[in-house]
Amino acid sequence: LLIASATLASARLASASVPRYRHSVHQSIIGYDTKIVSDEYYVAQQCMVMCCDAQNLYPAEFPAGSPCRSFDHRLNDGACILSTADETTQPLVSNTGTHDHYGAMGPTCPTYAH
Repeated sequence: LLIASATLASARLASASVPRYRHSVHQSIIGYDTKIVSDEYYVAQQCMVMCCDAQNLYPAEFPAGSPCRSFDHRLNDGACILSTADETTQPLVSNTGTHDHYGAMGPTCPTYAH
């Protein structure tokens, strides 16, 4: 299921209606990791698509009313750390260049009504 989910996210990369994200270099939200996707190296744009589609890809972690609002991109292995929290509800913490944070600006996934 994880590989199929990642493949779906990769396939949607070119055509997805993905919202804009605020990029915070070398910052992350600590302790609010709703879903970690680390089966391959992902670029930030792929993480954006996964965050946008999180309620479809990972319904157990992102049920109705709890969309993915942000993600931390782990730079050494490309992991996407998806979260229902964002920098408006939890503080960003500086790190030593291990992660970048991306917070959705506006609806997380405008193509779906959840």
